[in-house]
Amino acid sequence: MERFPELQYIEDKTKPVSYGLNGTGVFKLAAVAMRIKKQSRVDNNKCKDLCETGHYNLVVSDNRYGFRGEGVKSVLITHQLMPITPVWLRIGMPVLRRFLKKAYASFSEVWIPDFPEFPGLAGLLSHPSIKVPNAKFIGPLSRFESDRTDTVERNKKSVLIITSGPEEHRRQMAFELSGMFADLSLQIFIAGASLDNCPENVKCILSPSDELMKKLILESGFIITHSGYSTLMDLYACGRSAVIVPTRGQTEQKYLAQIHHDSFLVLHEFADLKKYQIDFSQLSEVLSKKEKNTSVSF
Repeated sequence: MERFPELQYIEDKTKPVSYGLNGTGVFKLAAVAMRIKKQSRVDNNKCKDLCETGHYNLVVSDNRYGFRGEGVKSVLITHQLMPITPVWLRIGMPVLRRFLKKAYASFSEVWIPDFPEFPGLAGLLSHPSIKVPNAKFIGPLSRFESDRTDTVERNKKSVLIITSGPEEHRRQMAFELSGMFADLSLQIFIAGASLDNCPENVKCILSPSDELMKKLILESGFIITHSGYSTLMDLYACGRSAVIVPTRGQTEQKYLAQIHHDSFLVLHEFADLKKYQIDFSQLSEVLSKKEKNTSVSF
């Protein structure tokens, strides 16, 4: 709302799908799949009602397979044409393919925020073997202008932690990392989460503006975050490397971390920062070597 205050907003009370802090299990994933299917029907009915009352002529759906209108151009945006599932769930791939094929065909177009040439930024996620006739590559998307001419002086004593995911997960991530850095002579900025009791050297910014967020990304000595696709696109747009840790149980993020290991320092979990015994004051120099591989023109 802060970015486009002149637009009309309709509150969506749908709760995001949470995979939990401790990964996923077969029964939980089955429950998640059922919920997504049910939510698709709810979204479809909701969109139809909105189109009838609001006289909209275009629907753009961000990874919501049921949110489309009848008789209205409807576009689905996704970088995952074919999700990568855990090995023990691949027996269900035929069912998943049928569901996705039907979902994609129900939209006028499917927009893929990636480069058309393989591997792009999403690799097999956006360049699978299956064909989607109405798919269209629109290039990576970032809230930041891709401007690599900025000559910004970085503060090697400054750390930016970018949280992501459901609120519970973001708070847990902020709590874990703030405790890790509490006794160090570093200035810590945590974006996207808040804590009840922050150490003196930690500043939480629940909803940073785009301008402030870009400033923090450009000026921080080093960055710690998850390997979510939106975050990676923002980092590439700013020409920054980072310490990235895949969210536990999310095979998509694990895959993205693997294919981007030349540009980012990939760790299994945040606690590995201690195991590696990296001198935090020198970590920005380690990452600067990897930044040579983040030269991507959007």
